[in-house]
Amino acid sequence: MIQLSGLTKRFGDRVLLDDVTWQVTDGDRVGLAGPNGAGKTTLLKMLAGLDEPDSGNIIRPTGLTVGYLPQDGLEHSGRSLSDEASLAFRPLLEARAEIERIEHALADPALADGEHETLLVRYHDLTEFFRREEGHSIDLRVTQVLEGLGFTKADFDKRAETFSGGWQMRIALAKLLLGRPTLLLLDEPTNHLDLDAVMWLEIG
Repeated sequence: MIQLSGLTKRFGDRVLLDDVTWQVTDGDRVGLAGPNGAGKTTLLKMLAGLDEPDSGNIIRPTGLTVGYLPQDGLEHSGRSLSDEASLAFRPLLEARAEIERIEHALADPALADGEHETLLVRYHDLTEFFRREEGHSIDLRVTQVLEGLGFTKADFDKRAETFSGGWQMRIALAKLLLGRPTLLLLDEPTNHLDLDAVMWLEIG
């Protein structure tokens, strides 16, 4: 649960939020409605920790992870679509790479006994982490989310920078969904989604 208590925010002489007290409990799905300039984006940024209120408090539970999708301004480049989306699993990818390095090192007959034992302990810890976090399902999860958001298998190997602005936002949304934050904040995501993708997102 995240709580807002007496939240106030001004821009110059204009008061956007005045003494707002509100809470979002586990499992809630909340939609913010209001005209442009009413303060919806400002409120989301404060919930995400990207902006601060002029007064009042935001109480976040220990261990809260926040995923925030802005309205625009996100670009991805330098990787294929699937590799970019897979960055949501960076700790798992790093663990997998280290597991492979350790396996290679353990196969070296010249490895000293003391170092061999140290590597075995590290190998055990990494493989347990990889198993516990379902590292073997990374590719499946990436495929499910990308296809749910409207990408096709033919898109997976395309460079991320070749996608237009609306599709760039879908890439960013895919990474957020794959990261499974405990609080997901989406600033007008349906601006960049077709009906099928919206329905998939609502069901998910």
